[in-house]
Amino acid sequence: MQCKAKTTNGNPCQANAMTKNDYCYLHSPNVSEEEKQKISRKGGKKRALVNERPSQPVPLESPNHVVLLLADTINQVREGKMDIRTANCLGFLSGHIVRALELTEVHQRLKRIEEILSNKPS
Repeated sequence: MQCKAKTTNGNPCQANAMTKNDYCYLHSPNVSEEEKQKISRKGGKKRALVNERPSQPVPLESPNHVVLLLADTINQVREGKMDIRTANCLGFLSGHIVRALELTEVHQRLKRIEEILSNKPS
């Protein structure tokens, strides 16, 4: 459900209302102005993600390497050792690297075929 409050310019608030409440956190009369200001001052810092446990670099030279990375990522998420946002990022980027590896292989094969054809007597 959407917040029933109006913004300072008179438009409806676009935020979702809190559970069992008609208003979002910032418009709720149940939340003190002091709490609202404290949250507002943070400016999204709570959402910032810092990788507190940097991992060792992983070779990503073949799709098999990517499979191993994804398996490790899945296990770390399941064990509560990795933040979901980090895991989502790794999954997203893994898709791109697999595609790049595939294109590299196709390019190398095409280059070999072209070399063979250019050396073939007519």
